[in-house]
Amino acid sequence: MKYLLSFKVFENKSPLLDLSENIDNDLINKIESLLPSGNILEISCGNGSDSIYLNKKGYNVIATDYNKEYVDFVSQYIKCIQHDTKNKFPFNGNQFDLVFSRLGLHYFTPEELVGIFDDISRITKKYLVYSVKLVNDIQTGKVILNKETWEKLTSDKFEIISSEVKSGILYGNQSEWLEITAVKKI
Repeated sequence: MKYLLSFKVFENKSPLLDLSENIDNDLINKIESLLPSGNILEISCGNGSDSIYLNKKGYNVIATDYNKEYVDFVSQYIKCIQHDTKNKFPFNGNQFDLVFSRLGLHYFTPEELVGIFDDISRITKKYLVYSVKLVNDIQTGKVILNKETWEKLTSDKFEIISSEVKSGILYGNQSEWLEITAVKKI
């Protein structure tokens, strides 16, 4: 059995074991510190490792991804919906206590992101947590914006709690990414 997860092919391993190897512990700790329990949406979930983990910890989690193969895989564990993030989310206003995206928003132009952040503001009651790459990656089609642009896009609808540049190994390569935590403006 093979699964394409986070740009790795896993053969003859338990998918749950593979998923646990892909959890972003810093992100999970941040979410848990903001929200001891509640409804969470993950945007562009990929293999769903963080969402599946949060669900096992008692959170009510729904995930979305554009890729049908990821949606089919994640749907074995939690509710996952195929969705193009550029389009309005099929959720009610204030449905989620927290919305997060791990390395899923850097595929969109600044113009598209304005609409995406507007809709995230519509569907979340309180928190937004996301990370985006800061290093150009032409092969994957990522739109790389600088820290200040991400902060400006975020601050139109959210008050930034923290904005931190991190570096390390990401998908097997040295990389830099930005992690922003924000609270919805009232």
